[in-house]
Amino acid sequence: MNSMQTVALLVLVAALSDARHHAHHKRRVEEPAVIPASDLGSKRSSVKVVPFFESVEDQKEYVSYDDEGKPYMLCATQQAGKTESKRCYLPNDKPAYDMGLACYTLWQGNTVVQDCWVNQMISLTQCQKRRCTAPESPMGIQFCCCFGHECNEEYQIEQQ
Repeated sequence: MNSMQTVALLVLVAALSDARHHAHHKRRVEEPAVIPASDLGSKRSSVKVVPFFESVEDQKEYVSYDDEGKPYMLCATQQAGKTESKRCYLPNDKPAYDMGLACYTLWQGNTVVQDCWVNQMISLTQCQKRRCTAPESPMGIQFCCCFGHECNEEYQIEQQ
């Protein structure tokens, strides 16, 4: 095999790999992973799966846009007992094609941390639309995330 054939083979392999990668993302959006309730155990049977968003552009119903056209989400933030509203943006230093915005609440007893959660869309699949509820954790540490302005302001453990 000469060097020209080797280069052509490498280009073909790279093109096929890229096409498979993008097909995987498209399939993920159209067919979100759904775990049967029977596989989750009795305590988690009420978990709802939100379909993937492919990008922050798909979140239009949950974000607003500033004067420069940048998408943002308002999230309740709480640290050391002080609650405020914070405007959350995608980071400028990372590609935005698969990034999304969400709000989260993490709590144990009376200790509460709330803030923005900016991450890849695949990491936001457990987030709910406009509400922040968490299945009860046997360790007592609760976590929920959600889409929508200040959706994490109120949070609770899911009722069985």
